[in-house]
Amino acid sequence: MNESASDYLYYAAWIMLFLIALGTASTDISIQQRAQQSMQETATIDHRLFTTFGSVEEETYSGAEVLQSIQRIEDIGANIQVEGVNFPQNLDIDMTDVSMINLHKSYKVQYVRDTSGAVTTIIFT
Repeated sequence: MNESASDYLYYAAWIMLFLIALGTASTDISIQQRAQQSMQETATIDHRLFTTFGSVEEETYSGAEVLQSIQRIEDIGANIQVEGVNFPQNLDIDMTDVSMINLHKSYKVQYVRDTSGAVTTIIFT
């Protein structure tokens, strides 16, 4: 009887070790998935669209950056206005004339936000 009790304890210990290893592996996989999702979200965010509380210098963009913003207008999800010319976010970039953008000029930027804080229009002057 002594041997069967020690066998039960032996099996119980192995089962506990197996359950602990299984729980640890599950937790580690969950943490890894959350970290990977966080990195993907961080990579796709345009950090210049958010405000900070410190003193912020006037933000400027080159004409090439403005042109690239117009090409990515659907990803940005906001209308873009360049020196009075409006580019809606649903425009067909292949049919749009962007020749008025000076690639060597430096443009100042302003953001127009809705009540929830989302950027609705980006104005380059």
